[in-house]
Amino acid sequence: VSPPVILKLSVHDATPDGPNVVDVVGRVAIKYRTGDNITGLAVHPQTGQLLVLHSTGSVRHIDQLVVVSPTNASIIAKPRKIQSTPLGLRCDQCEDLNFDSSGRLFVTDDYDDDLYEIDPATGEILAVIDGDESGGLHGSSSPKIEALAWSDRLEHFVAFDDNSNQFLALTPGPGNNATLGRIAGLTDVEGLDFLASRLTSVAAMLER
Repeated sequence: VSPPVILKLSVHDATPDGPNVVDVVGRVAIKYRTGDNITGLAVHPQTGQLLVLHSTGSVRHIDQLVVVSPTNASIIAKPRKIQSTPLGLRCDQCEDLNFDSSGRLFVTDDYDDDLYEIDPATGEILAVIDGDESGGLHGSSSPKIEALAWSDRLEHFVAFDDNSNQFLALTPGPGNNATLGRIAGLTDVEGLDFLASRLTSVAAMLER
């Protein structure tokens, strides 16, 4: 299986109709099985360290946290399994990850509908931050979170639910979430981030 490619693009150069200019950063060269993918990436707000989420897409294998170079995507540190033996938790089908402004790292797990805080250095699950992602939502009884972004101004996550094609507000706590609504024609959003107080959706961060 060919490793996925990380691309770099500038939203300032983007046009509504394309084509848009992207630069190839490099391939994340770790061992992949059929069905594996890089489903998320996040930059540490203080150090600039780039982390990627290696998802196996299967409950038989544990997802991994990988530190890579932002200049060529080479692996900087050994991939770490996202799990906690003391808590009896593991990431089986994680979809995205993101830092808050203080440098805490969070990951959303589709299999359990949970939001975890994880240690960015080891991949260990530190706590279940939200064990009820559907709590407070309307029209999203079983959310499949595929994109996650932290808002400093709102002090909560904005996420995209692939099952209902809705944007959600996810608070760093149990079940106190809200449905934000849809954008007509926008489906299958794979990545989100904030730029100078504007929410920017990025649907093509990675490719095979």
